[in-house]
Amino acid sequence: NESGGPGQVIRVTTRVGVAYGTDIDEVRRLLLDIASQVEHIVQQPEPMVYFSEFGESGLIFELRACVSTPAYRDTVIDAMNTRIYKLFKEKNIEIPYPKHDVYMHQT
Repeated sequence: NESGGPGQVIRVTTRVGVAYGTDIDEVRRLLLDIASQVEHIVQQPEPMVYFSEFGESGLIFELRACVSTPAYRDTVIDAMNTRIYKLFKEKNIEIPYPKHDVYMHQT
C-alpha cells in the first residue's frame, strides 16, 4: 500500500547484469556512488548492493535504496537505470544479453 501513512519512505530495487570476469568490487562501488547522487534517495537507511545470482549471461547485482516518498519511485528508478547505463558504458563494463551461436552442419 503506497497511499500514505506515518512513514513515507519506500524501498526501490534495480537489477543489472555484468559480464563474467568483471571486477565485482568495482561494480559495488559504482552502484553505491550512483545511489549517493540520485535525488530523492535517502541515506538512512543506507543504499545497499547485493550480488544476487550467477545468471545465464552474466553476474546479477541489485541496487536497493529508499526513496523519500512513493511519488518519486519511478523517477528514481529511471535516474538509477540511466546513470548505470551511462557509467558502465563509460567504464567499459559490459551489460550482457543472451547470445546464442548457431552452427550449420552440412550433410
